[in-house]
Amino acid sequence: MQYKHVKYTSTTLTMDVKTTPGHDFYNHVPKSKYTVKRWHYGKTYAGKTIQIDCIGQRDGTKTPYYRAYYHGKKIGWIYGGGLAKHVRYTTVNQKMVVKTAPGHDFYNHVTSSKYVNKRLHYGRTYAGKTVQIDNIAYRDGTKTPYYRCTYQGKRIGWIYGGGLGVQVTYRDVKKTMTVKANPGHDFYNHVTASKFTVKRLHYGTTYANKPVTIDNIAYRADVKTPYYRCYYDGVEIGWIYGSALN
Repeated sequence: MQYKHVKYTSTTLTMDVKTTPGHDFYNHVPKSKYTVKRWHYGKTYAGKTIQIDCIGQRDGTKTPYYRAYYHGKKIGWIYGGGLAKHVRYTTVNQKMVVKTAPGHDFYNHVTSSKYVNKRLHYGRTYAGKTVQIDNIAYRDGTKTPYYRCTYQGKRIGWIYGGGLGVQVTYRDVKKTMTVKANPGHDFYNHVTASKFTVKRLHYGTTYANKPVTIDNIAYRADVKTPYYRCYYDGVEIGWIYGSALN
């Protein structure tokens, strides 16, 4: 009889069974050299968090199989298409701003999670708007989290953090400061991590020890030290983090 070769790799993973997995749990990888028998329907564990101790990569199949345990009990091998990366949720109460060019959209759930995803709104629809955040989701393998957003009391969905910026408040001033000999920061067209697309205009070292005039201070919600909009010889050279100035 014909069977597919399977390469096995030990691992330690936490994953989530999709809410509509579409695959079942078996005693062995299907079409392998072993006699295969279904142990559980995938829907029995729909939405559950499981532990993985082995990956089976079957010849000719790009997506691997996973040997799964639930509450310490082995429940069998399932095709990877029935699983999703584990997501951890944290309740918060904060405000952020949708970027002027967000590059991401709002969905009913965290993308690539155990839920079936549907786009609710294009990110550009709320470009530049301040949104209320009530939940942050950290998806395994992804450094930047997702945020669940509400606008003017209406929930508009989950968006990848790269589509949001930190709240910034601005204040006009008139003062002169000096760029440090080793500033450690550079000049940008906008305050970094704000709603605007940020581009470096000058290296801080270019103006080391130079006097600059300031016409605006920006206070970013997540850091104590403000940013300053600087001019040198009457020409705007950009925003720089305050610790780079004396």
